Amino acid sequence: QPEGLFDAPDLVPQDTLASRSLCPDGLLVSARILNQGSSSAPPGIPVAFYEGTPDGDHTLVGVVATSHRLYPGESTVLSIEFDIPSGMEEVEFTFYVVVDSDGTDGGIVHECLEDNNASDPFTGFCTTIG
Repeated sequence: QPEGLFDAPDLVPQDTLASRSLCPDGLLVSARILNQGSSSAPPGIPVAFYEGTPDGDHTLVGVVATSHRLYPGESTVLSIEFDIPSGMEEVEFTFYVVVDSDGTDGGIVHECLEDNNASDPFTGFCTTIG
């Protein structure tokens, strides 16, 4: 087989964070999306942000798409605002991110590995200063 014939992108979430920058009203949930494959990924790859855990109760916060082509080794940071329900400012929230997902587990790009698209759960919370 010629070298590079079956090259494909491999998109993975890294550096997940729930920033307190919007407290007390919300959290800014972010993830770095890295292409660790050997081929570029087109723009418009959907990334789903969830509140909860993959194996438990979870709710889709929203979907953000990549804005440009990601070449091998290149990454981009995507973020979404999570509005904290009134009266829950002191609650710790758990999040996770799934790359190449539109919220219905449908992907648009063929990757060399399809089972590494979800991040580990991570937490964030606001505290009120009284």
